[in-house]
Amino acid sequence: MAQASPKADRKLRIWAYADKNFSQLVPGVKNPLEVSINPSGYKRTFKPLKAGKPAITLANGEIADIKIVDPPPEIFQVELWFDATGAVPGTGEVTDDIELLKKHALLYNGDIHSTNFVKLEWGGTGGLLFKGQLQSLNVDYSLFDRKGKPLRAKALATFVEFIDAKTRESLKKKNSPDLTHVRTVGAGDTLPLMCYRIYGDSAYYVQVAAANQLASVLDLRPGQRIVFPPINN
Repeated sequence: MAQASPKADRKLRIWAYADKNFSQLVPGVKNPLEVSINPSGYKRTFKPLKAGKPAITLANGEIADIKIVDPPPEIFQVELWFDATGAVPGTGEVTDDIELLKKHALLYNGDIHSTNFVKLEWGGTGGLLFKGQLQSLNVDYSLFDRKGKPLRAKALATFVEFIDAKTRESLKKKNSPDLTHVRTVGAGDTLPLMCYRIYGDSAYYVQVAAANQLASVLDLRPGQRIVFPPINN
């Protein structure tokens, strides 16, 4: 897995949302799940879809034509460790912590007819920000007490990025690959700079901010995906 670089004093947090806009926290789990042991790394996969495949099924069950998903949803994998041996201060029971993870990300939410939408954040500004839904969860138990109670476990959680309908619709309407783009924010990127790279003019940052429903033109984090739609001069 790629090495992660958020500040060491921050813990990875997982928020559970009941809507595609990531604005309504799930009742009963309004507090984020904060891991006791930060992961040593994570993996982000950007896999282009091959032409000829008619569609891809997204995490929320929607079918998306691969010709309009550009790029296709990102896959994010992270290993989470749970330890109740006492070796790590502040850790709880392994089974309780895993159940809490499942409550946030795995269990079916009847109100939205899918698993919860989740936001992973780590390290504050400049750190990790990922929005999506859980695709799979594999738990490997490796240490037990004399009664068979788990004392240590490793969970491999795989998430798929959620691309909202508005973003997908803007991609459907593109007239040219040179006019509509999706870019991942890198360290040091600003919206005006990214607009200059796409359009040759940084002045379009206000329209791009509005198209992506950004609260501020400064509201960018590394790893965030930004849509650059056609701009009418």
